[in-house]
Amino acid sequence: NGAQIAGKLETAGAVITFTPDAPLAYETKYSAKLSGDITSEWTFTVDRFRAASARRVVFVYFPHGANLADWRPAAASDGSISSRSTILQPLERFKDRLLVVHGIDNTANPATELFYSHQSGASRLLSGSNGSVLSTQPDGMSYFAAGSASADAILGAASQTPFSKLALGVQIPLYTAGFSQLISWAGKDAPLAIDNDPFLAARRIRASASVDVSNPVWSTFERKLAADPFDPLPPPNYPRALEAQLGLAHAALATDATRVVSLMLGTTFLNTSFTWLGISTEYHLLTHDPSASQQLATCQQWFSSQLAKFMDSLASTAAGAGTLLDETLIVFLSEAGGVPWDHSV
Repeated sequence: NGAQIAGKLETAGAVITFTPDAPLAYETKYSAKLSGDITSEWTFTVDRFRAASARRVVFVYFPHGANLADWRPAAASDGSISSRSTILQPLERFKDRLLVVHGIDNTANPATELFYSHQSGASRLLSGSNGSVLSTQPDGMSYFAAGSASADAILGAASQTPFSKLALGVQIPLYTAGFSQLISWAGKDAPLAIDNDPFLAARRIRASASVDVSNPVWSTFERKLAADPFDPLPPPNYPRALEAQLGLAHAALATDATRVVSLMLGTTFLNTSFTWLGISTEYHLLTHDPSASQQLATCQQWFSSQLAKFMDSLASTAAGAGTLLDETLIVFLSEAGGVPWDHSV
């Protein structure tokens, strides 16, 4: 019905020319009367997003795995998503951008006792290797450190921005620093510091003369943060702390303060109770109770809803020929492949 030659699609009675400032995506339908009742119809689609390269990356970690029945959407024969998943349902409006991956192992070190496998799974998540055993920790447990730099650190090191990366966290216990429950590592046995406090992290970025703090996204973020000061560490403030960290990530990407962000939504011992969802049991305990799978899915669906809001904010921010979302790869992941009732990875 047509041929693409020198940037043009030529059809019967229609010529479409590709231009650099074409809309991000549009679809045009054509039809032609052939003979009698026979009509030929076809669709021509320009989708510049699919041809674009990711210039930024955000790793969002949630603890302790998910019930795969609630996580995986059903797939059609061509691999496309044919039905929504319970946990990922808030991301439905982004399903044409969504790739759900399974079948990748995060294998526990054979020397690790079963009880420690998912804690060590966090350190391997972006590094792919085990480091030394950390055996003298305040909680009395032994964990593996990472055996090499994590993917976010490697990508950050190659970035030409004021901050090579941001490693953000929501209520990450201070004693976790240096433990295997962290996902970001500078190298073997060398954890990266986690910014738990969006106020302090924002202040540190603002102090850089290389960051354009007059950018409207940054200005809006700072005004919102200043209008509602709070302590990000007490468990009841978890939703506000997460909202602030996602806002900081958006502002940092929009100003090009960094192009690499990792965000931990807790450690493998996330003991916060999601009372704002009507759930009084601690999150960590839910992951060890098969009868609480519906409550766990509710918590993790809430994670997805916050991620969807973050994606909306990126989609509303212009960048290059499209939006910040077009130029950002977001990796939403956990250290375990399924809800580890038995701590399996």
